[in-house]
Amino acid sequence: KRNSRTGAPFHSEVDQLRLVSEVLSNNKSKVALDHLINYLAVEWEKDPETIRNWFYSEISSDNATSYKHLFKDINQARNESRDFLKDDNVIPLGFDLLDQCFPGNGARPGQLFMALGKSGTGKTMLATQILSNMAETGVRSIFFSLEQAAKSLFPRLVCQALDVNMDEAERLIRSDEQEDEDLLDPVRETYKNMLIIDNVPTENREAQSMTPKRVQAVVQEANLTHFKDAPANVVVIDHLGILDVDSDAPSDVRGSDLMAPGFIMQRLFAIAKS
Repeated sequence: KRNSRTGAPFHSEVDQLRLVSEVLSNNKSKVALDHLINYLAVEWEKDPETIRNWFYSEISSDNATSYKHLFKDINQARNESRDFLKDDNVIPLGFDLLDQCFPGNGARPGQLFMALGKSGTGKTMLATQILSNMAETGVRSIFFSLEQAAKSLFPRLVCQALDVNMDEAERLIRSDEQEDEDLLDPVRETYKNMLIIDNVPTENREAQSMTPKRVQAVVQEANLTHFKDAPANVVVIDHLGILDVDSDAPSDVRGSDLMAPGFIMQRLFAIAKS
């Protein structure tokens, strides 16, 4: 800063260097530092390279954050894509038109998908049908049923597995005849690798506040106690609107219906990657 009357600096050059060093100690971004170099070179009437050398004598370039690792040209993208497609660890959704939308014709570990639709448009039906398709290839899945209790979900699974209407599904479930019980065997076989997380409140049990971190904890426990031979491949959450933000979320997120879904998706994305 300069005296507005005389134009002389308020601080000597030594003091200016000391003050700027204090600022730099709190800013470790190379992008921000490099932006300041040209500004100070003009203010101090010095060569930019001299300023740059001084900057990085005050802060080790190893300790400053660089963003170069984010830069990828089209050739690097092509090479990484080739390696990506060599990996055949793909889980088909079982619908040709959907699978054709994804590289390798299916979902891959670490990916996060969100299906949007108004209430009653069939999101749950689509999710359970995808899990049914995946189950036929041995995929292990965890289905968070946050809106429907397992007792309400099961008739839907019967309809899908046996290709019957709801009346017939309910008749088979209510029946005490062994013949009808045997007809339900294909349902058990189809969904034998699916675990339902029933978090719908009952007269004797309150619902857990389900957050991304709690989802992760439930998945970890299921992998340890239910899927003992190998962890689950796929996790489905029905639905996003019932999830709460984690307790460590910023206060402005916890108090905003607009910001909460984005925060939750970020957390779920990190969980999927891990």
